[in-house]
Amino acid sequence: MNIRDLIFKTVPPFVFSHTPILTKEILLRLIQEGKSVEIDLSSIENGGFVVGHDKAIYKEGLLPENKNISLGDALALLEKTNVPIKIDCKDEGALHKASEIVRLLGKRRCMLHSIVKELTFYSKKEMETAYWKREPIAFSAIYAFKKKLNVPLQVSTKGTTFKNLGKAISSCVRLLKGKVEIINLNLPPDNTVAPDNIIEKLYRNDLLVEIYVEKLGGRRIKKPYFATTNDLEKASSIFRLPTSSGAS
Repeated sequence: MNIRDLIFKTVPPFVFSHTPILTKEILLRLIQEGKSVEIDLSSIENGGFVVGHDKAIYKEGLLPENKNISLGDALALLEKTNVPIKIDCKDEGALHKASEIVRLLGKRRCMLHSIVKELTFYSKKEMETAYWKREPIAFSAIYAFKKKLNVPLQVSTKGTTFKNLGKAISSCVRLLKGKVEIINLNLPPDNTVAPDNIIEKLYRNDLLVEIYVEKLGGRRIKKPYFATTNDLEKASSIFRLPTSSGAS
């Protein structure tokens, strides 16, 4: 199994799991069913790392209390499998650990994701929120990781709206073309699917748009895209790839 094949050659698109909550039970289920795993990776004060977001997100009630599996236990389970893995770096301090994880689990099945500082369109006041001071990472740091390990890279914008979408897309193309495979526009409310002309423009510039399949509502997307879901029932399995897939 090669994660690049799943991203670029599988028809219909392979649907990746989005797992902001990753307990041991959820991880075991994903492994058993051959579905992808997303590891949110954050550095903490003592020099360690946790599976999850910055602690401010939990303190402010934006996610339930962090009861995720420990990073060590997660890696011990994943090391014995072949499932695809997305490492979502939640701060720049997590990049070095992500590099170690890719080497441990194998780059053929790993990809990286993070929010890009240069593509964060919140107001100065909004950026004062504690976790937004940490989560966006400078693109140069992320891109250095990609070049070093040669894994697919997804980046996300934040603060993108339909009002500023034209400006945001221009910034994305200028910064990312030829360097990044996938982009999440995070359009409100709650990852609304972008208009066709935006998806097509980004595709012409070698960027696949991440789309949550539950948001499609029967809509047909003409261009290839990166499929994701919050509903684990809708996630694809490497055990049941379509015969037209180029994945191996």
